[in-house]
Amino acid sequence: MTILYGHRGTVRIGNAQLVPVLKWTLSIISRNVPFVSSHSGQWSRRAAGPRDCTGALLLHISADGRCPLRAGQPVVLELHVDDSGGNYYRVPAIVDRISVQTDISGGQPVGFAVDFSGDGPIASHGILAAE
Repeated sequence: MTILYGHRGTVRIGNAQLVPVLKWTLSIISRNVPFVSSHSGQWSRRAAGPRDCTGALLLHISADGRCPLRAGQPVVLELHVDDSGGNYYRVPAIVDRISVQTDISGGQPVGFAVDFSGDGPIASHGILAAE
């Protein structure tokens, strides 16, 4: 069995690749609804609820010092897990927050942390696609 490594993953918006991206995360969520009925033996059960997603990007600040995204911006992200071009999530999203990260004691490059929320259905491609 081959193990998939993310060391060559990328983030794209349209035809543009965001650089330099250090890390991205995507959490796919089902907001399950608890209920108790006469058939559940006094145990809480759950019904599958609406699906959603959240995620984050970590970007180094480039030479021009600008973040390529802004809070409130609607985007369609392609979150690639490798460099094959075929294994990725297509995520319609809205940017929730942009935070500047500075490691004063370690002297690491300054970065932007970008948090986003889903804005519609996710499409998974390649080996990530659900069967």
